[in-house]
Amino acid sequence: MDTIHREYLHPLWVRIWHWLNAALFLALTVSGFSLHFSGSAAQLLPFRTAILVHNASGGLFAIALVLYVILLGITGEWRQYFAVRPRMLTLIGQNLRFYLIDVFKGAPHPESPTRTQKFNALQQVTYFLVLVVGMVPVAVTGVMLSVPETAPKQILGAGGIWPVAVLHTLLAYGLVAFFVGHVYLTTMGPTLWSDIKSMFTGWHEHVHGQADIQPQEQGDTP
Repeated sequence: MDTIHREYLHPLWVRIWHWLNAALFLALTVSGFSLHFSGSAAQLLPFRTAILVHNASGGLFAIALVLYVILLGITGEWRQYFAVRPRMLTLIGQNLRFYLIDVFKGAPHPESPTRTQKFNALQQVTYFLVLVVGMVPVAVTGVMLSVPETAPKQILGAGGIWPVAVLHTLLAYGLVAFFVGHVYLTTMGPTLWSDIKSMFTGWHEHVHGQADIQPQEQGDTP
């Protein structure tokens, strides 16, 4: 019979930022689609309302992101994104196979989260890219669109605002795709709701015998 022990993985400030970020991102998505597809059936909010919602939630999103990055540095949580672990490429391949194939066979997860390494290898790379290549640039380009004076005069010979707007839109679509995939993958924990529950409580439930690589065997350094 499997036994379960609980480990505290997610500090309160991380959980607050996570759910605030999720709410703001949903507001940005709905208002952004309404602005981008104004006048069509995809317009979910009136145009003026969409502008107000997008600007307000975008400003809060940028402020929350800056505070998150600062707290990552102060608390040492930045190591969750930057730690280089042994057999990194092998672990990425194992996790990719798990999510695409093995999970549907009831196979055990190749990694088990710990307080010092709560992301598996695939999550670590993905979240790093989402943060550095997705969220930061989309916030910066959003500020430039809200305050055009901050945008470059020209980019590659084109007026600065147009390339910034295109980049902002492409980044937004990429983040929406990540958001959908992220929500889906949260259902692949020990139970359907266990990963979502842990982001409310901070506690992760380890099911003994579930992981091929137990926490004490990973050899990861913070």
